[in-house]
Amino acid sequence: MARYLANVSYDGTAYLGWQTQPGGGTIQDIITTKLAQILNQADLKIEGSGRTDAGVHAYGQTFHFSSIKPLDVGQCAYALNCLLPSDIHINSIVEVKEDFHARISATGKHYRYIIATGPSNPFLFRYRYELKQKLNVSAMQVALEYFIGEHNFKSFTTKTDDFQQFIRLITKATLQSQDDELIIDFFGSGFMRYQVRMMVGLLIEVGLNKIAPMSVKTFLDKPSHPPVIYKAPASGLYLMEVFYE
Repeated sequence: MARYLANVSYDGTAYLGWQTQPGGGTIQDIITTKLAQILNQADLKIEGSGRTDAGVHAYGQTFHFSSIKPLDVGQCAYALNCLLPSDIHINSIVEVKEDFHARISATGKHYRYIIATGPSNPFLFRYRYELKQKLNVSAMQVALEYFIGEHNFKSFTTKTDDFQQFIRLITKATLQSQDDELIIDFFGSGFMRYQVRMMVGLLIEVGLNKIAPMSVKTFLDKPSHPPVIYKAPASGLYLMEVFYE
């Protein structure tokens, strides 16, 4: 069987997240159903690079699948897009080695979070966190620097156990201010459930001058459960890219 890697963008507003679950309603469920129809493979399975929660969006989620027969990848992507709803779009499909795995083979990911500090916008509220409050960007910049590097992020996930002992590497983290929006980007080896939303939630508390920037270092130096109580809404989060060698 030939194996393929697909890159997909989606608006996560209407879905219960990426991961298949009882009752359907997920992006993985919909893509699997439509792709199985095209390939005439009733037992088709697709494996994503990781989960995104309900309401989270993606510019560059990835998944792999295997086909009984070789594919014209361009034609397959076109056919799949014709069947998929308009809020899910296949960007590309490429053939990969038989042992390739969308999650295991990934070397890193890029997540983005968008915060609106100005007036509400009825056309954008599904795609950013409309905080509608000004933030202390300088303090947030200081706090953001503490996340960079290899740390124990046990305080930034709801997971109670982890085969990597909650250790993750953040290679780069940036904050840009554009008009009434703050754009926060995280690049790292991998991210656990709610990790980015909890990191952003803590940064917002810093930006509101409710806690000191040093609080980030405290949570990293003394990881604990239950985790931090701050979690930014799903609407502002995007999986931008998954990296492979």
